[in-house]
Amino acid sequence: FFFGQAHTMEQHKQVITMVSVGVFVIVIGFSAGLAINSGGASLYSRPPVINGKSTKITVAPNVGAQLSRPTSRSPHVVSPQFAGTMQTLQHGQFASEAQTRTPIAAPTLNVLIGLGIAAFAACAIVYRQAQRTLGEVSPLLSVSSNSSIALATMSGESDIIPATIIGAGRVGQALAAMNPAGTDAVLKRGQTVASNGLPLGPIYVCTRNDDLGPIIESTPADRRKDLVFFQNGMLDPLLEKYGLQLSPSNPNASTQCLVYFAVAKLGDKPMDGVTDLNPEGLTAAFGRHAESLARRLRSAGLSCKVPVEVIFQGMMLEKLIWISSFMLAGVKNGEVTVGEVEKDCTADVTVLIQELLASCRDANPFALFASDAAVTARLLAYGRSVAHFPTAMKEFPWRNGYFWDISQAALSEEKADPTPTHSTWLKEYAPSVLSSEPKSVTKDPEYALLFDCDGVIVLTEELHRKAYNGAFEHFSLKIKGEPVVWTEEYYDVLQNTIGGGKPKMRWHFGHEGWPTYRPEGAKEDVPVPIQPEEQSELIDALQDQKTVLYKKLVSEVAEARPGVLELMDEGLGRPDVAMGICSAATKAGFEQVVNSVVQEDRLKRFDVVKAGDDVDKKKPDPMIYNMAQELVNLPPEKCVVIEDSLVGLRAAKAAGMKCIITPTASTA
Repeated sequence: FFFGQAHTMEQHKQVITMVSVGVFVIVIGFSAGLAINSGGASLYSRPPVINGKSTKITVAPNVGAQLSRPTSRSPHVVSPQFAGTMQTLQHGQFASEAQTRTPIAAPTLNVLIGLGIAAFAACAIVYRQAQRTLGEVSPLLSVSSNSSIALATMSGESDIIPATIIGAGRVGQALAAMNPAGTDAVLKRGQTVASNGLPLGPIYVCTRNDDLGPIIESTPADRRKDLVFFQNGMLDPLLEKYGLQLSPSNPNASTQCLVYFAVAKLGDKPMDGVTDLNPEGLTAAFGRHAESLARRLRSAGLSCKVPVEVIFQGMMLEKLIWISSFMLAGVKNGEVTVGEVEKDCTADVTVLIQELLASCRDANPFALFASDAAVTARLLAYGRSVAHFPTAMKEFPWRNGYFWDISQAALSEEKADPTPTHSTWLKEYAPSVLSSEPKSVTKDPEYALLFDCDGVIVLTEELHRKAYNGAFEHFSLKIKGEPVVWTEEYYDVLQNTIGGGKPKMRWHFGHEGWPTYRPEGAKEDVPVPIQPEEQSELIDALQDQKTVLYKKLVSEVAEARPGVLELMDEGLGRPDVAMGICSAATKAGFEQVVNSVVQEDRLKRFDVVKAGDDVDKKKPDPMIYNMAQELVNLPPEKCVVIEDSLVGLRAAKAAGMKCIITPTASTA
């Protein structure tokens, strides 16, 4: 029971000490019982002889057996409860005349009494020390969890505890979809737990690792114990920095989920983290809200284990070993996929796995691991289950940086590097990650890499559609008496046909008819605009309102497409590559996206950043790419464009540039 309550290595040591003390007390009690009964055991083990004479045993009615000498001395009385355990003797019969045997009940019972007293004392000592060491209550019966249970009861959902979910991305939306009652509070960018979260219950943190510090700091101190972290990587230093280490005796102890399930894109159902070796699943959680999280995941058909910490820590380190070894082996072999690493680079990744595993064993002696062969087989199996994943060195401080720091600490003490292969390959194949700050690169570019924004850097096309419909509704647009609404299917056609927001609206109204509308502050609709000036005025007003709504949506839910920021960082670190962003979006909306997703520190290192307002003609016209090519002073054949739509492809090809298409759901 106490091992189940212990959540840290130090607490497990303390539990071992407490149990040892308890066993020692019990041994003392046993020894004392034997000492007390040593004389009594001899008395009952043979016919008693006193002064060389046989002792006469008489039975006193309703009292029990009595020991008496032939003299007139007072008899020795045996307690009634023991009388039945002795031989029945006739009145006046001598013990030596009866059949004698060694009765064991009396001395054994006395020893058991001693043991019982000692065991009671031992339990009292251990339990009291456990309260001091492990906290007054179990983590699953903490004040916060009780409050969560109360919330679940009030919501009418006995299995799903309402949660505050920070991050409306793929994982955050998937977790919210698992609560059919809809009682979760999903916080978007700019919202806080204090202002927008639930007053009680778990707080699921579904953001990038780099956002964790500000999120913790913005969470009220009395709510930080309810934080549940879904990030992979080594979180222990961060948790210790803010006093959130996973310890029941720590009032701010948090919860951590080791995520193996995956969500391919926003709105998709999660895929369970199962492999051919572990069909029962690999996802696990540990901490005060682990059980309620496991129930939520299981309700959606996902697996989730809730192990004790020694097991959880081993599982967490295994996942850290997996991501660190597979990504580095993939980069070493030309950034091949995870599946290619598992199939074609088995020797490389096996060397890394076993080297990093040995390092983890030394640094975490109380974590439980399987054998080297079993761990290697399990991690290779997981590689097969996510074979399509790309490999890249990213989030270095949270992943490979853990092992790099161990190596550097050993070397600083003039000890051998515990992970020499890992260290050598980092320096040879991923040297840029070893600097904590981006290096200033003197550019002498031979090539240019130019990014589109919407649909390439961030999935925003659906946000654009919602913003347009919001603008149409704001001005009460109607065509032939019907409200103007762009469906997903129709917007996909527009997206792949017409570039730019204003041209889209002009094209639509040119084909469907110009709408009636109600200007800002007016009480009645105005007639259909006929004059070009009136039409331009309406288009401008709609675009302005659309931009306001779009910026709001972007600030709440926009996130970078997987791998984009890592590709940017690699290009920005190369002196032979000029980097640019060329978007057809209006400058206001474009700046909102790049500032919130690409972020200012990265953005200022680009060579070219242009929006739709910077050119007179929108895509598919090549004007924006021609401008970028002139600014980087390279011929078109040395420029590569990344686009997601036919409109962007046409613009790049018209500029004479090579183009890579990364389609989205709306452009595929």
